Amino acid sequence: MKRMLLLLQALLVSSVSIAEIGISDVKVFSGYPWPEVVIGYTVSGEDSSACTLLVSAYDHASGKDYTCLTLEGVDMSPGRHVIKWNAAADGVRLKSANVVFRLSVLPPYCVVDLSSGSTAESYPVTSLYRIPADGWSSEYMSTKLVLRYLDAGTYMMQGKGEVTLTKPFYVGLFEVTRRQWFLVAGTNPSLADTSDDTCPAPVSYYQIRGSSAGAAWPNDSGVDGTSFLGKLRAKTGFGFDLPTEAQWEYACRAGTTSLYYWGETMDDDFAW
Repeated sequence: MKRMLLLLQALLVSSVSIAEIGISDVKVFSGYPWPEVVIGYTVSGEDSSACTLLVSAYDHASGKDYTCLTLEGVDMSPGRHVIKWNAAADGVRLKSANVVFRLSVLPPYCVVDLSSGSTAESYPVTSLYRIPADGWSSEYMSTKLVLRYLDAGTYMMQGKGEVTLTKPFYVGLFEVTRRQWFLVAGTNPSLADTSDDTCPAPVSYYQIRGSSAGAAWPNDSGVDGTSFLGKLRAKTGFGFDLPTEAQWEYACRAGTTSLYYWGETMDDDFAW
């Protein structure tokens, strides 16, 4: 059986409404052939500092899209800011002066409301800018599904050396629970006592992704339409999936560089 955490590619949720946060007065300066790009922008919104700024460029001459990774001076606090993008460091040589830059705001948390159940046509998706004042209550492990944004980055993966994740993503904050499974799939994931709906759902790989189109993960991102992920994708329009081993360890490490995320020696309290 597999305890399940969900992953959502961040680029697929850039359209989530963030009415309280605004990016305006964007100005771009550089000298051709643009080894370094300077971008000025203004941020509005009281809760903006916890958000992430995603910058991309479209080169009309080559027809290519680029995600700007080597950004310096990124600041999402309210006010006027300037950032620099070293295109050469990202291996990019822009071929035209006619380049369009896009600035998107990504919230730290993405929340899917499952309360309407398995017969619903769609599930509303909203944003959170901070942890709720009363913490993560049971609703976020039963009728709602909460995911945390993680930026792209490089880390030392245990036993495999340096690994680079080139795309940001959202990852489930908690394991998928029995109640969440029931609200999406419409079936009870366990024959055991279900008095605690916030217990992890004890389900198999094929229940999660399906045994036909979903059998070739991670080499193929397809899922069966009748699977848990198939239904969740259809009702949100987003690319939900299981995290890969590299994404899972990257999330668990939370930016740490020690042998274990808590330090250099085994600690049974953390391990359990």
